Amino acid sequence: MGKSIRLADGTLLEPKINFLTIKLFQETGLDQLQKRFEKKPNDQGLQMECASKFIYALIRSSGRRVDEEDALSLVPIDDMDALYEVINDFAEKLEKFKKKPVGHMTKKKKQ
Repeated sequence: MGKSIRLADGTLLEPKINFLTIKLFQETGLDQLQKRFEKKPNDQGLQMECASKFIYALIRSSGRRVDEEDALSLVPIDDMDALYEVINDFAEKLEKFKKKPVGHMTKKKKQ
C-alpha cells in the first residue's frame, strides 16, 4: 500500500494511477509544469501551482467528481509534510507507469 492522506471530509485518499490520471496530467499541463519545477525547485509560485494541479489529479483519479477548487478545499493544510509525501510517492509511481512498454497496445492484429 502506498502513502495516503485523510481529506477534510474524513475520507482516506489512496492515490491511484489509471488512464484518467494520464489524461489529467496532459490536460492540465502538469507534466510540463513538473519539468519547469525541477529546474526551479525554490520558486514558491511554481511549487503551489504544481501542488494544486497534483491535488486535483489525485482526487479525480480516485473517482471523485470535483473541480479544482473543490479538490483544493478537501486537502487539509495542517500537515503539508504528509501531503508532499503523498505527492512524491504518486509522482514516483507515475514515472514507473510511464516507463512501462506499451507496444502491445499499439500493435495491429494480423488478419
